[in-house]
Amino acid sequence: MINYKKINTTSSGFTIIELMISITVLSVILLMASVIIINVGHLFYKGVSTSRIQDNTRSIADDIAQRLQYTDQVPNTGAGSGYMAYCIGETRFTYVLFKQIVTDTPHVLWRDTLPSGTSSCVPAALNVNPPSSDPKGVELITSNARLTNFSISLSSPYTVNVSLAYGDNDLICDNGQAGDCSYIQGESPWIQSLIAGGGALAAKGQITCKGQDVGQQFCATSNLSITVSQRLTGS
Repeated sequence: MINYKKINTTSSGFTIIELMISITVLSVILLMASVIIINVGHLFYKGVSTSRIQDNTRSIADDIAQRLQYTDQVPNTGAGSGYMAYCIGETRFTYVLFKQIVTDTPHVLWRDTLPSGTSSCVPAALNVNPPSSDPKGVELITSNARLTNFSISLSSPYTVNVSLAYGDNDLICDNGQAGDCSYIQGESPWIQSLIAGGGALAAKGQITCKGQDVGQQFCATSNLSITVSQRLTGS
């Protein structure tokens, strides 16, 4: 007689519903992790942008302060062809306000030496590259930034004001009050003033960030005001 054993084929496993739930939970976890990583990356690059624009503002102010301290000549100003300039001794700072470097113009704040035989503070031409034949000339503004305020008082103690904004037009306001960042035909009021005045008009308010970044674009502003006393005087 042949004896047959009954084989137990019953085994535990995952049902389709359980697998679907597990996959859904895993997907949510991965999605949350991706969002966190992206946000951390955005915060990092935004911090880099803010640090860069602050360092740029400080380096410009320090450069000017050093030249004011160790010269026996008072600064003078010049304007022409849509550009403005401050001259400290033979050093010339030619600038244009509110224009983003590279996008709107190849140069925004150019430091060079006045041409030989030039007695007046005539601005260099910032719409050409390079703006002058001075081999030691240098652009002082970092990429994707713009100069929103630049002034040097003309008597000691000198007051130097430097303000920069990093970011594209759609990230920038002309003041920081809610509801005041209005647009006229797609452009904010300060940009309208810029277009009408060729870059020479002052902004209607303090240039600030809207507080909302777009994709990989970030906004940062920096304002610095320092007082400098002249150390050398003429005999």
